[in-house]
Amino acid sequence: MSWGCDKASGVSCSASQGSQIRGDATLMRELTQAERDALGQPSPVDITTTGRRSRQPRRIEIWAHMIEDRIFITSSPGRRNWYANMLAQPDIVLHVKHGTKSDIPVTARPIIDPDERHATFDRIQNLSVYRSRMTLPIAQRIEGSCLVEITLRGTPEPSP
Repeated sequence: MSWGCDKASGVSCSASQGSQIRGDATLMRELTQAERDALGQPSPVDITTTGRRSRQPRRIEIWAHMIEDRIFITSSPGRRNWYANMLAQPDIVLHVKHGTKSDIPVTARPIIDPDERHATFDRIQNLSVYRSRMTLPIAQRIEGSCLVEITLRGTPEPSP
């Protein structure tokens, strides 16, 4: 299994980093209605990670998926510097830039457990407003894509 994890960063992606399946809407209770509305629309967001070697901020545009009051970031298969940076420093900033403008401090959790990856990609494939753009077979997405869930920084982990 290769999820772009340690290939690009040298950082291990063991199941202990976050294989717990989460099911409540922790993130969405803290966002404003304008932020929720913006994240529910088919438009990109930016994220700022911290460079794992340079320690400099790195801002990129990316698509986020708001599914059942949870926010996921994913990529096409392959290595991604933003993902390697996020593995080294999971505190990132989500920049909402369409509909409303907000800089939201969040913590990223890589989804590496195979069952959770499959369930999450199924949700994204079936429920995302971007589903019409997803032409890659889900098996290829599960095997080679980066996948992260983001939560507000300081939000307590839900109980299992």
